[in-house]
Amino acid sequence: MSWAMVNDGRAMSGSRIYEMSPLRGSRGSEIDPVLWLARLRQDFPDWAFIFDPWACVWVAVQGRYRIEIAATANALHESLENRRAGHRENK
Repeated sequence: MSWAMVNDGRAMSGSRIYEMSPLRGSRGSEIDPVLWLARLRQDFPDWAFIFDPWACVWVAVQGRYRIEIAATANALHESLENRRAGHRENK
């Protein structure tokens, strides 16, 4: 799986995200949604992800009936990890 990250107008490709960094010029600890979307897609390839910046909502969809919604990308990642761990325990 490959992804592209745009930083200061330069595109770089790679297979991993090593550090989540704030957007340049952003307020406080806002995290670049492109980086988080790439990380979520890498860690959970069987899910689709959407970030709505106006509603500040992160959404994960799998199939027709599985939907996870969270206020932050980190919370969504944690929720999907917990779901994955719970699924392993039920097997």
